Amino acid sequence: MSVKGGATTNLDNLLPQPAEDDAISGAMSRLRDNIKNHVQSYYHTTTVAPNVVDESRLGDLAAATRIATWTLRDLLLDPATRTPAIRLFLGWLILSRCSQDAQPSLLPSEVSASVASMPGPDATNAARLVLFSKWKAITCTLLQQRYGEQIVESDTRNRSITDAIAVADSVLHPFINTSVDMTQRHRNLEMITRRAAQFAFLLFSQPGSFHFSFTKTGQQDSLVVFPALLQTINDQAQVLSPPRVICEKEIVTGLGG
Repeated sequence: MSVKGGATTNLDNLLPQPAEDDAISGAMSRLRDNIKNHVQSYYHTTTVAPNVVDESRLGDLAAATRIATWTLRDLLLDPATRTPAIRLFLGWLILSRCSQDAQPSLLPSEVSASVASMPGPDATNAARLVLFSKWKAITCTLLQQRYGEQIVESDTRNRSITDAIAVADSVLHPFINTSVDMTQRHRNLEMITRRAAQFAFLLFSQPGSFHFSFTKTGQQDSLVVFPALLQTINDQAQVLSPPRVICEKEIVTGLGG
C-alpha cells in the first residue's frame, strides 16, 4: 500500500523533541515567584480567631506533605508562619493539579478523563510505559494548536481554573488583606493558575513522567514552601531510580520548634 503525500512511517520523526530542562525549570521558577509575590501582596499577618480555619479542608495537603492537619492549621493561624504556610498551600493546590494523573486536574478535560480511564502506571510493565509515553506525545502534538498556546474563553480548562481558585478562597479568605483591590487579587491568582495549566500541558506533552515532592527532610523548624520537580520516567520510558531532580524544592527555615 502506498503512502500519499510522502508521509513518513517513522512515528518518532513526527513528534517534537522533548523540552529542555531549562524550559521546564524556568516555567517552575516563574510559578514559584508568582505565588510568592501573590502571597506577599494580598494576605495579612494579623491575629485571627482560632476557629476560622476548617482543618478538614487540609487533609489532602497533609497527605502530600506528611504534616498533620492540626500543624498546618497552626502554621496558618500563627502570624509568624502564615506567609510560608500560604505559599505552601497555594503551591500544593495549584501544582498538585498539574500532575498527569491528578483529579481534579488543570489538564484539558478530555485529556484528564482519558488518563483517569486507564489502568494506573505499572513500573514493572515496560511495554505499557512505552505505549503511555508515545500516547502522551502523540495526543499533545495533535492538541498543540488548541491547547499549547494562550487559554481562550472556550478552553475546557477554564472550569478547572475557576474551581481551583474557589478552593483557595474557601481556605484563605480569613487571611485576605481587605485593604487591597479584591478584583486585582482574583485576576492575579487567575493568571497564576492559567500559567500552571499551560505548564501542566507542557509536562504532559513530554515522553517522560514527573512528580512534585512536597516532603521535607532535615530541620524540624523548616517548611517546604515550593516543591521539587522529579523526573520518574525518562524520555525512553525507563524508570529512574532514584528520580532525576529537575528543580530543587524551596525550604524556609527558622519557623520555631
